[in-house]
Amino acid sequence: MSLVAALKTRFLVQLGLPRVLQATLVVSLAVLLITSVLVVRRADRTGRQLAATGQALMQSQRLAKSVSLALVGRPQAFPEVRESAAIVASHVAALQAGDSELGIPALGGSVADRIEPLVPLAERTRRNAEQLLAQEAVLTQAGAALRTINR
Repeated sequence: MSLVAALKTRFLVQLGLPRVLQATLVVSLAVLLITSVLVVRRADRTGRQLAATGQALMQSQRLAKSVSLALVGRPQAFPEVRESAAIVASHVAALQAGDSELGIPALGGSVADRIEPLVPLAERTRRNAEQLLAQEAVLTQAGAALRTINR
């Protein structure tokens, strides 16, 4: 038995409400239910987009810190550079085009125009991080040599 039928048979009939009022109440409840579902879905979509934006921002800051540590030869910085660059690039691309694997819906409307210039920058950041990671052995050796000289 559906929810509407259960309400109609148990609640509305017992109250002795006129049929017009019963129908109005049932339609109002249906509209309320549909509106609630739509609002929750929209909030979930916006929440996932906001989480992806925050994650990309946090990882870009982490990347800036890790790159400076990698340039002085800190071995622990290189995995952070790899991870942060990948996350920034993937989240920015997902915000532009959407990504079902990450669960990030594409931005729409006027906000989509604002993310467009960020996509090439995120891709360039990823490529630059790859170039830095290719020099990991040289940078770690230079860092170790500098620490030895300082001692």
